[in-house]
Formats: sequence, structure tokens, C-alpha cells
Amino acid sequence: MSVKAGRLPARRAKNGDAPAPTIDHKATSFKLRLAYSPIHRWGLYAEEFIPKGRKIMEYTGERISRKETKRRYAEREENYFFTLNPYWTLDGAVGGSGAQYINHCC
Repeated sequence: MSVKAGRLPARRAKNGDAPAPTIDHKATSFKLRLAYSPIHRWGLYAEEFIPKGRKIMEYTGERISRKETKRRYAEREENYFFTLNPYWTLDGAVGGSGAQYINHCC
């Protein structure tokens, strides 16, 4: 039996002892929830209608240099980076708001 998208509660980690991700609701503009996604383990799902062109949430995380970005990219299996400019990057995996789980294709 396969798990359908959005059916696994966010409070349960999918792989044993790994902590389940969370959403910083202070950074959101709409009601959102985290749940299992067949695309990339976790996904952010809207719990209400979001009008076109509206900000969904702020992307937060640790601000790191390009050198540190390259180091972390080589170390980790999964990365949640948001490039601010040619030097600075936000690492959503460290202090992230939950925005790192939004499907960027949407």
C-alpha cells in the first residue's frame, strides 16, 4: 500500500529518528501544512485558496557565503539553498521557515 501525497502528518518523521520538519507560522501569509510528498519527501500544502501573485511565505535560514554553500552542498544528500546574490546564500535547512518545502515549479 503506497502513501498518497499529503496523507502523512508532518509531526511524523518518515525515516525513524530524523526530526520531522516544521513551519514557522510567523513567516506565512496563508494557512499551510507540511506532509509527505512523492516528489521530494516533504511538501508544503495550502490549506486555503491562495490568490495569484500573493506572497505565500518568507524564505528564511542561515546566511552563508558561497564558499560555505559549496562545502555544505558536497556534504549533504539534500540541500535547501536560496541564492541572494553572488556572495550570500540562505540555507533553509538551518533555521528555515518551511518555505524550502514549496515546490519551486508551481
